[in-house]
Amino acid sequence: MAPIAIHSSTKDSLNAEAESFKPVGNKQVDPYHAATSATAIAAESAYAAHNYHPLPVVFSRAQGVDVWDPE
Repeated sequence: MAPIAIHSSTKDSLNAEAESFKPVGNKQVDPYHAATSATAIAAESAYAAHNYHPLPVVFSRAQGVDVWDPE
């Protein structure tokens, strides 16, 4: 791995408390996870590549051989 230059001054260093890192409000909807299977299937139809016909199955979580649906 190549070495990096780190400034000893806190002014030029990354600051997790900087104003740009503070959250601005509460998001009620998670943009990465659909609430229902229908929502996930509609998003896939609108935004994914149409190079195959996907099965109408949605998994919200998986662990080993067990899977869960959003409903």
